[in-house]
Amino acid sequence: MGVIHKLKSEVVDFIVKTKHAEPGVSCRSLAGIVSKNFNIRVSKSSINAVLKEARLSSPVGRRPTAGHKPKKFRIPEERKRQILPSRREAIPEGAKRSGASPAQADPKTVSAKRQGRPSPAVKRGHPSPEKAIVPQEISQDKGSALHLLPSRQEAQRIFPEDGMVWDGLGAIFLKAAEWEISDTPVFGKLLKEYMKGGGLTDTDLAGQIMVFMRAFGLQNATDLSRYDKQGLWALLGIKQAVDARALDNIASSVEDKAGLQMNFSIEMAQVFTQVSFVKLLLEDGEGVWIDAQTSGVWPQQSKIPLSSPVNKVMADIAKQLLSNREPLIFCSAGAAGPLSPEFGSLVAAFNNREGKRIEKIFVYDMEGGELAQFDVVAKRKRVFLAGIWPGHDLFQESLVLRSAASFSVKTGWMGKEWSCREVALPGRQPGAPELRVVLISESGNGAPFLGVLTNGQNHDISAPQMALTYLWRWPALREGFNLAVVNNRAQMQAAYEQNSGNQGGDDSQSHIIERVMSGEMDVPGLAEAYFGMLSAYCQRHYFPARHASKDIKSLISDIYGINGKMSYGDQMICVQLMLKENGISREDVEFAIRRINERSIHDYLGRQLFLKL
Repeated sequence: MGVIHKLKSEVVDFIVKTKHAEPGVSCRSLAGIVSKNFNIRVSKSSINAVLKEARLSSPVGRRPTAGHKPKKFRIPEERKRQILPSRREAIPEGAKRSGASPAQADPKTVSAKRQGRPSPAVKRGHPSPEKAIVPQEISQDKGSALHLLPSRQEAQRIFPEDGMVWDGLGAIFLKAAEWEISDTPVFGKLLKEYMKGGGLTDTDLAGQIMVFMRAFGLQNATDLSRYDKQGLWALLGIKQAVDARALDNIASSVEDKAGLQMNFSIEMAQVFTQVSFVKLLLEDGEGVWIDAQTSGVWPQQSKIPLSSPVNKVMADIAKQLLSNREPLIFCSAGAAGPLSPEFGSLVAAFNNREGKRIEKIFVYDMEGGELAQFDVVAKRKRVFLAGIWPGHDLFQESLVLRSAASFSVKTGWMGKEWSCREVALPGRQPGAPELRVVLISESGNGAPFLGVLTNGQNHDISAPQMALTYLWRWPALREGFNLAVVNNRAQMQAAYEQNSGNQGGDDSQSHIIERVMSGEMDVPGLAEAYFGMLSAYCQRHYFPARHASKDIKSLISDIYGINGKMSYGDQMICVQLMLKENGISREDVEFAIRRINERSIHDYLGRQLFLKL
């Protein structure tokens, strides 16, 4: 171990942090990165000695030994406190709390009137205290603890068709990616930590401008000063243009550029980490596997294209499992046939049946490694909603039952009215409570095409709210990607494994992080790198596979440069995209729109994003 003592402590810390952030990086690559960052020569053996001391090394070709398995992203307690949303309501012991202090703005730097810009204390999915969202049906019931979206008024909202057309609103895909990976503007937060003297500038806004202006073909402050359109400002929720010179002032005020660069790499590796599955460990030792997008319940962990960012998953666990302030909404209770044993176990667990109560919750990354574990889970009833589709036994059983109530609901942004009727199903086990189903059909078309199943009683969630909540969460319905995965598990798994090497071309997150770590990079360079990572995320998770190898220039021309209209509601943002001639095909845009609408993406004020053509 003598070689370790020849390296300064900051070099050793850098090596360990880099390996934690990117477990796949080799000793050879690490040696090169260290040499460039610290202007010293260091051998592969020295790197390996440091990693062995930190128990981050294993022989080439072998898996790490038991007890010392390196995690791609192991969430420390402090990080959990940052990730889990701050709530007014009491959260069980397993969920940590975090607080945020209000940000202050310096009018001498970046200032602009904004449309719906959040206070930093407002977290994803939680309305501001002065404008709490409580649907009328629920607010009348003092016993209800569920926080439900949407309200009837918001669901029926019809956005005007004659609104302003903005340039470049195809960049909403990039904004959706940022909203999905973090509940605060990532780049601005990093800038704020490294501002000279800790200046109280509006770095959140500055950071977003530095990143997203690139989708509009703007590379620097000079380009921005000549920008005479409004799409960029509409995308960022700003009513008027900002002083472009302020961006240069902020960039030049960062003194520790090397520290910012290293922290950028670590932060990016964390926020872009994907969760594959959440496992509920029950009292009897059974594991119930839920994919990260809550498409369905699975018999075991498997490779399927249904991942979700770790920050988002942690927030959902806090809301839906630890506190159950929101129902867990599954796309489907399963493919055709009877209710699966694993979904039956979930029903028993959510009904808090003895022997089937939830003991622990585990979170897993894309390689099956454990990211986080919740050891303290309250023993209580939880509420779920799940779609049941024609071919499922429960759907067929529901069709012949007598209706308890009939009603209609409207989803204005979809331009639809739905006819609904409620029925009650007997419990699935002796002595188990009834299950409720709302059967949904298109108004005037008669036959139901979907049922929404729940274990919640009327005091938990009303029948109209069951229908609206499901339609809000899974609006693609029969054309949805997630439903196709649930119904064709084996095919989707095989296709995913065959294409798992396609990470979005040379601009994938891991490649960009490696480039950032291997050389000096200024603030504009880091903004460009982050933009590339967001674009790679869109290629990987939103766009059809045929766009995976496109370069940034082509994506700006074909997708991000699409014009559109944007409208705001209290609980939603609706963007209508307008196709260009000789641009991306309608089929491909519709695919991307469905992917966005199915992922339940919220802005920093908790408003859900919906796209349409």
